[in-house]
Amino acid sequence: MANQEQVDLLKQGAEAWNQWREKNTGESIYLWGADLGGANLSGADLGGATLSGANLWDANLTYADLRGATLIYADLRGATLIGAALIGAALIGAALNGANLSDADLSGADLRNTKISAATKIDAKWKLVHELVNKGGEGKDLSGTDLSGANLSDADLSDADLSGADLSDADLSDADLRNTNLRNTKISAETKIDAKWKLVHELVNKGGEGKDLSSTDLSDANLSGTDLSDANLSGTDLSDANLSGADLSDADLSGTDLSDTNLSGTDLSDADLSDADLRNTKISAETKIDAKWKLVHELVNKGGEGKDLSGTDLSGADLSGADLSDADLSGADLSDANLSDADLSGADLRNTKISAETKIDAKWKLVHELVNKGGEGKDLSGTDLNDANLSGVNLRNSNLYRANFLGSKLQNAILTGACIQDWSINSKTGFEGVVCDYIYLKVNQEERRPFQGNFCPGEFVALVQKSLETIDLIFVDGIDWQAFFQSFQLLRSKFNEYEVGIQAIEKKGAAFVVRLEAPPEANKSAIETKAKELYGKQLKVLEEQFIEKMKLQGATLDLAKESLAFERQKNAQLLSMVQTMANKDKVTQNINAPVGNVAGVNEGIQQTTQHNYAPEIKQTPAESAKEIQDLLSQLQKTNPTDIQTVVEQRIKIDPTFRQRLQNALKEGGVETLKVLFAPIGIPIETVRGWIDAEGS
Repeated sequence: MANQEQVDLLKQGAEAWNQWREKNTGESIYLWGADLGGANLSGADLGGATLSGANLWDANLTYADLRGATLIYADLRGATLIGAALIGAALIGAALNGANLSDADLSGADLRNTKISAATKIDAKWKLVHELVNKGGEGKDLSGTDLSGANLSDADLSDADLSGADLSDADLSDADLRNTNLRNTKISAETKIDAKWKLVHELVNKGGEGKDLSSTDLSDANLSGTDLSDANLSGTDLSDANLSGADLSDADLSGTDLSDTNLSGTDLSDADLSDADLRNTKISAETKIDAKWKLVHELVNKGGEGKDLSGTDLSGADLSGADLSDADLSGADLSDANLSDADLSGADLRNTKISAETKIDAKWKLVHELVNKGGEGKDLSGTDLNDANLSGVNLRNSNLYRANFLGSKLQNAILTGACIQDWSINSKTGFEGVVCDYIYLKVNQEERRPFQGNFCPGEFVALVQKSLETIDLIFVDGIDWQAFFQSFQLLRSKFNEYEVGIQAIEKKGAAFVVRLEAPPEANKSAIETKAKELYGKQLKVLEEQFIEKMKLQGATLDLAKESLAFERQKNAQLLSMVQTMANKDKVTQNINAPVGNVAGVNEGIQQTTQHNYAPEIKQTPAESAKEIQDLLSQLQKTNPTDIQTVVEQRIKIDPTFRQRLQNALKEGGVETLKVLFAPIGIPIETVRGWIDAEGS
């Protein structure tokens, strides 16, 4: 509330008021919200008074002293303020509609959100200041303008042209002067301006030749045409700065952030740009820049995919995030370079020089090591080497268990003796010219392939290529074959354009591996995901049906679940699968050579043809399958290391066994034989060949 005694005294007129103020110089003037509408306060001393929210509508304040007065949200509509001293007055939100401010001094006055109208009379200078404060002056041409004493704090003057403008005694605290032209702009000792822009003003007008500006923030500064030759700008932030036409010859720009900087026509002759960030930096035909750094600029901004950079000096270059995929970097000097997050997929790193200071992702550092030092006997289990160029690398006897070689270049690499258990490869993995005499399918040099001798030239590559057409579905806790085959039919319908088939089924302990095949162009990831999804849904449907059936028979829920568990265990047996298939319509499949990645390599055993005939055996498919399975188990125990030879010989000399196989093939289809022979690693096509040979 206002001091009523002061209000009453003020209403007596300026003369009585001023006399009282002279006698009470230390008295605070508190006229907050006072009703002084229409009052004649001409020449009144109201310096420093609090008049926030006061009603001064139509008041006469001609030549009044309002220096430092607080007039926040005061109502000054229609008031006469001719020649009034409003120096440093706070007029935030004040209503000046229709007021007369002719010849009033508004130096330092805060005009934010102050309301003026077309009828308001105000000198052009202060009208402009009001506009700059409230609407901003971004990109505005203010060259040569008198803004002395103006309160432009927090004003947006970015990209404005203030060249030759008078800013003496002005308040530019927190003003936005990004990319503002301050050339020949006049400032005084009393001008309030942030240290950053004061430095920019100094550099633009006095130059910075040889000046130490290391680690300085000059981002967004307009330094066009500035002499910064031989200056130390190492570690300086010049991002988004305008350095067009500037002289940066012999300058130290090491580690400088020049991203998004305008270097059009800039002289960078002999400048040190080691580790400088040149992303989105603008250069022109007139920019003078050494060939090395021009190339770095090109690589960073346009990429170097497939580019021949062999033997190139890129030492100290900031190539972080650059696309160098498939580039030839052989013999290039990358010492002290920054390759963080650079894409080196397929890049040739042979004889590429890197140093302890080179920043390079761990993956590509390993690739560099393998390419230049080899990887013989190295444990690379679980390593991500996808898209790496490992052409010609010696990986003899290395452990590649679960290593990722998707899209990698392994052309002419040596893989003899390597363990390839669960490695990841795809159709983009290059195997041309790979040298491989033998491999191991399991760690600790277990499950050698071939079992004896070596691969024939090109045999390993052919088998690997064949394996790329497959998808392994692994059922760790067993499998419900009824649910699987029902879901498999749905899967084939979903991807009917790819003719998805079952290539092999393996039993590994309690787990089953169903290997599907599809053409190389098929989206195998999508097929695998959908197969698991459909199996899960079908399993749930069968479960609900079984439980409902048991409930109808009077079983409790717990008993129904126990019965379900037993039924599921029964359905997980191989014999159950044969019975399931025997009760279904035969499904046409594309059967190819087995994978197990090269598990079914033929050992080259000499074979002799015998013709033995036996009487026809009358058995159901399930009975035949059971007897065949029992016999195969016995044979495997007899000679587990060469089961393929033993089975082949048994087919030749035992017509009963051969006819059982023929019956199983006739009644149960190829899938029945696949179920029986896949667990012992014999390819279905090999078995069919033996049967057909003896049958002929």
